[in-house]
Amino acid sequence: MFTNLKTWIGIVVGLITIVGAVWIVGSTFATNDRVDKVEVVTEKNINTKIEAFEVEVAGALQNQQIKSDYQFYQFLYDRLTQEMLEIKRQLRRDPNDQLLRQDYVDKKEERDKLKEKMDKLMDKVN
Repeated sequence: MFTNLKTWIGIVVGLITIVGAVWIVGSTFATNDRVDKVEVVTEKNINTKIEAFEVEVAGALQNQQIKSDYQFYQFLYDRLTQEMLEIKRQLRRDPNDQLLRQDYVDKKEERDKLKEKMDKLMDKVN
């Protein structure tokens, strides 16, 4: 009877040990699955944020380029206006000079084309 009881106790302890080991190993794998899912979700969130940041930076760079171009065009526009004023002064002194008149017309056309470019840039910004 004693051996029988020891055998039964050994069998029960062995079964409890096996069940405990399976439970621990199973919970470890379940934990790893959860960690993997969290890693995937975190990676997707990070990738989404990186893509949004890249789009934002690209937009900011494009806006900066447009502003820079606009400032350059504004400089050229002002320079052409000053040249036109100088030609007008010269025309007042010599109203019959056809070369000055033609130069004035050319500068005005160039300035008008530049103004159109500036307007197109402003349309892009707005």
